[in-house]
Amino acid sequence: MLRHYGTHGVLTPAAPDPATGYRFYSSGQVPEALLVARLRDAGFPVRDIRTILGSGRDTGVLAALSRERRRAIHRDIVAAEAQLSALTALDLRLDTDPVPVTRTVFPAVDVVSLREVLPDYNHEHHLWERLRDLTSDGTTPVVPGGLAGALYHDAEFRESRTDVEIFVQVAGSSQPDIRH
Repeated sequence: MLRHYGTHGVLTPAAPDPATGYRFYSSGQVPEALLVARLRDAGFPVRDIRTILGSGRDTGVLAALSRERRRAIHRDIVAAEAQLSALTALDLRLDTDPVPVTRTVFPAVDVVSLREVLPDYNHEHHLWERLRDLTSDGTTPVVPGGLAGALYHDAEFRESRTDVEIFVQVAGSSQPDIRH
């Protein structure tokens, strides 16, 4: 840890030995080393420890960073409690009830769609934004409450380079003005 702190400008050695690389610290650095250990034990990241030490031990800086650290810890506690709750509610039986599947046949409707190979599923919203832009001028009237969805054309699940097509129902046949 001392090497890590020294690399980040926290608790630099008083006299590093150029031949062996050993780091020597003075007795005057002991209080600072103890403070660094206490801050580390409280969960402060190195950048915050450096800020606190660089502030000349300004109690206002310490108080502000302590408030941020407390908020982060409380967020972590809430997340951990949600995970504990999910674990408690988890049914560990291997014979789970099947998910009901309903097959529905929709009548033929006119749709406008966009299809693209995306870097991953998280980029699907870009297709929806483009489709919204293409239909927002009124020349391709989208049916309010009409069918909308996404089709995934890959033969199997893929984490990246996913072939996705999105669609919305439109009133009557029309040709949108496609602008790139």
